[in-house]
Amino acid sequence: YGVEFARDSVSAKKRTSLFEDSQRLRWDVATTLRYSKKGNVRVTLEGTRADVNKDNPTQPQNPQTRRDESHALTGEVRHEFTTTLKVRAYGNIELEQGFYAYEGPAGFGDRDDFRSQIGVDLDGRISKKATARVQTYVRTFDQAFIDQGRSKESRDEHEYVMRQSFHYEITPHVKLR
Repeated sequence: YGVEFARDSVSAKKRTSLFEDSQRLRWDVATTLRYSKKGNVRVTLEGTRADVNKDNPTQPQNPQTRRDESHALTGEVRHEFTTTLKVRAYGNIELEQGFYAYEGPAGFGDRDDFRSQIGVDLDGRISKKATARVQTYVRTFDQAFIDQGRSKESRDEHEYVMRQSFHYEITPHVKLR
């Protein structure tokens, strides 16, 4: 577990529009359960909050002044079926939100970003010189702008991935991938 506090302040003498004063808070709680000699389960809960102030004398109501918040839950199971076959199954969900203080030319920038991913990785040792891996996952990203004027910019993405790899050590200095 952990908690982190930070304060960043950025400004430039010649480019006063670069002013930014941010206060950030980050926390996480994680636990791991070893259910056997060959496997464990890990769960992590995380959160962040950032108050981003971009107001300055030349632009007192900057439309980029906002509060950002995010929350994420991650789970993972690792299991060694044999000395040559290992599996990792995992999933996570995350919600990021932006709450803007002022309306800009395109409306308020308030948005919700929702991400999720679920996957399985298989690692196997075929021989002393050969290994193989299969990585599969499904990932989604859904972004919703809350302001009616920007809602047409909302989007949904889905990604389906399967990657295979093979490594063979011909000599200690030459490898085939």
